[in-house]
Amino acid sequence: MSCAVVLTSCSVFRRSGNEAIESKRITSTGNILQQVVEQNIAAKGFFIQKAEIEFDNGNGSEKYLASVKFEYPDKYLISVKSRTGIEGARIFIANDSVFVNDRINKKMYIGTSLYLNRKYGLNKTLLPLIFGDLVLDKDPKMYTEICTDNRLIFECNLKGAKITYQVNCEKDKLSDTELFNGYSRESIKIKYNNYFRSGNIMVPKNVEFSNLQIDTRIKLKIIKLVYPYSETVKFVPGKGYELIELL
Repeated sequence: MSCAVVLTSCSVFRRSGNEAIESKRITSTGNILQQVVEQNIAAKGFFIQKAEIEFDNGNGSEKYLASVKFEYPDKYLISVKSRTGIEGARIFIANDSVFVNDRINKKMYIGTSLYLNRKYGLNKTLLPLIFGDLVLDKDPKMYTEICTDNRLIFECNLKGAKITYQVNCEKDKLSDTELFNGYSRESIKIKYNNYFRSGNIMVPKNVEFSNLQIDTRIKLKIIKLVYPYSETVKFVPGKGYELIELL
């Protein structure tokens, strides 16, 4: 696995020719990336008590409420509710397993993290990208490139996915990410904005995902966050649920 810096004129994040050129700021990339990684929310447990999700597939939009509990290093418990607060699904991801409680239809779906990768283009290792974290293949101090004009664009190959990051070197946070999944052959673009501070880290209040191949957009708005969060994440399977394997 390797990463390489690409030109800031890269087609993924190309600027218009008439845009004013910023005053140059040249900084050691290793130092910048280290500072970005130090603000990764998934470096500790966290609890998003309330978030809003808007799903738009081109034929209309649907809105939901959600909560996310994360126990370091790899346990997620996600609850998805209707706007009236009725829980429709509970998702538990731990180790290499995925469990989904369909509380409306009384079904329990069981699979592996490989299913997430094939279906949604997200390896479990890459899930922190959802919350604005920078996921790298090696120690950020090992990078020797430079940051110019307050931004850095570079590519990585991680877990079968090609990732293009854009880092705002002034804020020490990601502004854009593009993920190309080798399994699905689809590209997912992620934009982060309206960062807010929680303790000693910054977290994006608004995250937007777009998959142009299937004309789908998802907007995530974080309303209430507890960080750090030290309680144990537990999953209680539904009793009498029909078991279905996720293939």
